[in-house]
Amino acid sequence: MKRYLLILALLLCAKTVAAQELACKVSVNLQNLSDEERKNWDTFTQDVEAYLNAYSWTTNFTGDKIQATINFNILTTGAQIFVQSKRPLYKSGETTIMARFFDDKISFGYSRGQILQHSMNYRDLESILDYYAYIIIGLDFDSYESNSGSAAFQQAQQVALIANAAQNVVGWDRLITSSGAFSRFGYIEDVMNAGTRSIRDIVWAYHYKVLDNIATKEDEARAELAKVVDTLVSMKRSGSTIDRSVYYKTFFEAKYTEFADFGKWFKENKDLYYQKLEYLDPAHQNYYEDAKAKLGD
Repeated sequence: MKRYLLILALLLCAKTVAAQELACKVSVNLQNLSDEERKNWDTFTQDVEAYLNAYSWTTNFTGDKIQATINFNILTTGAQIFVQSKRPLYKSGETTIMARFFDDKISFGYSRGQILQHSMNYRDLESILDYYAYIIIGLDFDSYESNSGSAAFQQAQQVALIANAAQNVVGWDRLITSSGAFSRFGYIEDVMNAGTRSIRDIVWAYHYKVLDNIATKEDEARAELAKVVDTLVSMKRSGSTIDRSVYYKTFFEAKYTEFADFGKWFKENKDLYYQKLEYLDPAHQNYYEDAKAKLGD
């Protein structure tokens, strides 16, 4: 009986380890601090990596861990972070960027060797990590099955609600802009908005029907990409809220180089293809024009 219990415990332990979703690399820039101040941050990288990577954020995760990076820039007052994640493409050695966020409204305390704890309560550093961990997971899940990231996004929304209710916190204001400008609260509210669901469906189609078919069914991938672009154009022309969606804006922030590169599939109609991209994503108009010029006549 004791042997059976030991084996069962080991199996359960192995299952828990296998369920851990993230393989996140953390870096920290301390150039703005004095040499004495930097000593306080000696263990920061490993503390944050352990917090993110040794925890099971969901209950049903299978497959390879999600590759991500979080770069911290510590200032004399506050901090900035750059968050990025990627996922592999089916039967290809290539990857695609999934999350790409720059957040400069960060403030937290940290002491060398600080124990970071998972909790439902607001904590200045851990709540930031929780929020972006769930966003990374939600975006990854959504790319394999339409709207399957909703449970992770709901967790991110709960983190934002708890943080917003706390006193004297930075960056958790319930700021929902009409211009697509990024805020943590605005982003997750937009993701969970019913009006955004159709955009999330298109984002899934882009990953699952376009990117994951490149290596094995390129002609199908090209046709699906044309559908994705035309559907987005139709949505924008119909007067939808697409221009005011921070989720939509961050999607193109992560993908605009890919969309530009796909112009090679439409050389015969490149002017029309890039015209559509510039209409959908005017923020990167110059990049699209350069990409078109590189294709030549």
